[in-house]
Amino acid sequence: MSKTLGERIRDRREELGLSQEQLGSLVGLQKAQISNIETGKRGTPVERLQEFAQALKMSVSEIIEGSVDPKLFPIPGALRGRLIPIISWVKAGDFAEAIDCWPAGVSGEGSPVLVHKDVSLKSFALKVVGNSMETRFKEGDIIVVDPEIEVQTGDYCIAKVAGEVTFKQYYENGTEIRLKALSPKFPDIVFPKAGSVDFQIVGKVVEMIPKL
Repeated sequence: MSKTLGERIRDRREELGLSQEQLGSLVGLQKAQISNIETGKRGTPVERLQEFAQALKMSVSEIIEGSVDPKLFPIPGALRGRLIPIISWVKAGDFAEAIDCWPAGVSGEGSPVLVHKDVSLKSFALKVVGNSMETRFKEGDIIVVDPEIEVQTGDYCIAKVAGEVTFKQYYENGTEIRLKALSPKFPDIVFPKAGSVDFQIVGKVVEMIPKL
């Protein structure tokens, strides 16, 4: 029977003679959190997998069991899901114009993140920058974007307007498009549907992973 990710972390920790408290100090977690990860009571923070790999003298691939398919990043055991690459806002803009989408499974901004939802292989993640979408989305949170899901009124989305990539809530009616910031400190972006504004939806925001 295949071991869970938590069991592999536990076995390697014990092999190295580390206590849960010592491992926790190396990866920035409390002893109780390490215990919960090892017993499966809590999922492993995927953004910390690199820290676990360094502390346990393993590769990330070894932690999540065997070689990783660069297109699917399957996760075994209780943490089944998919690892999604984190890319930059600049790359998100390039994505909007590319014929071939961002290569699935290629991460440009550190370790990928684990997503449990059923998302397309073209999905990617972004770190939220700024405070225009507070209080629901805070700076440093990670949002998962799926370019293959159609954006409807009221959805959160990544859009490209006049060459700038932005994260907003999408609204439309018969005559205009409105990209709304959640914070009242920031004005909405409003333009007519029939206008000449350079506008493109990059993808729908399907999940948010809070900053630890």
